[in-house]
Amino acid sequence: MLTAAAAFLGLAAVLGACSAGPAATDPTGSAGTGSAGTGSAGTGPASSSGTGQAGPGGSGSPAAVPSVRQVQVSISDAGCSPQALSLPSGPTTFVVTNSGSSSVLEYEIEQSGRIIGEVENVIPGIDRTFTLNLKPGAYILNCPGGTSAATGTLTVTE
Repeated sequence: MLTAAAAFLGLAAVLGACSAGPAATDPTGSAGTGSAGTGSAGTGPASSSGTGQAGPGGSGSPAAVPSVRQVQVSISDAGCSPQALSLPSGPTTFVVTNSGSSSVLEYEIEQSGRIIGEVENVIPGIDRTFTLNLKPGAYILNCPGGTSAATGTLTVTE
C-alpha cells in the first residue's frame, strides 16, 4: 500500500513530466474525410506536420499549415458536374452534393486505373467531402450510373 508521501512523490513526477513541454502533435488533426486512398503518383490525403514546439531560442509558433482549397462538385442522374475540371496542385477538398439523384450516389477520382479518392452513399440533401493532395497530371472523374456524364476529366497543373 502506498504511503501519502509516496503518492505525493508519484503525483509530483507526473506533474513534472507534464510541464516539460507539449508532445509533438499535428495541429490540424487528421486531414480529410471520406475514403481517400493513395495512388502510385503520390496522391493521397492531404496532411501537414508541425510540432508547434520551439527549439532553443525559438518563438513557439506552430509551423505553417498549407491552406486547403475547396471545390464544389455535384452528382445527378446525368453523372458528374462539372464534367471537366482544371485545378492547381496542392491540398484540395472536394465537396460533393447530390442534386436529387437516387441512382448516382458516388463520386470517384482515378489516376492510372486506381481510385485515389471517393465518396459513396451521397444521398440527396447531404454533402460528403474528401481531401486529396493533388499532384500535376491527368485524372478521371467517375460517377457510376450516370446517363450522359458518367465520366469526366480533372487536369491538375503546377
